[in-house]
Amino acid sequence: MAALVTITGPDGLARSTLAFSTTIARKFVQGSLPEDAIDFQVSVNGSGYSSDPSLALWGDGSFTVPNPMYEPDGLVLLAGMNTISVRAIDPSGMASSPAVATIWLVTDANI
Repeated sequence: MAALVTITGPDGLARSTLAFSTTIARKFVQGSLPEDAIDFQVSVNGSGYSSDPSLALWGDGSFTVPNPMYEPDGLVLLAGMNTISVRAIDPSGMASSPAVATIWLVTDANI
């Protein structure tokens, strides 16, 4: 798989590794993936990679985590560090290098 999976940050830039803090408890993670991907997998906070359709909406070279049809307000973030890793599977069955978003949810207790 020549093309990489990238995550679009709050600044609008695409990158394979993203880290930021927020006070918003629900977020969507969006980005791009190779158009020839035959599968898309997500890992949240160290869980095993999954192709569960509720975790991601993907196709035509882009993705959204979680799938807005299942979680219309976004992924529920835990207080502190949250890690969302995403990867694409190419037609030969090889997984891309993961793109990783590390999102720190800052709560009133942290301030």
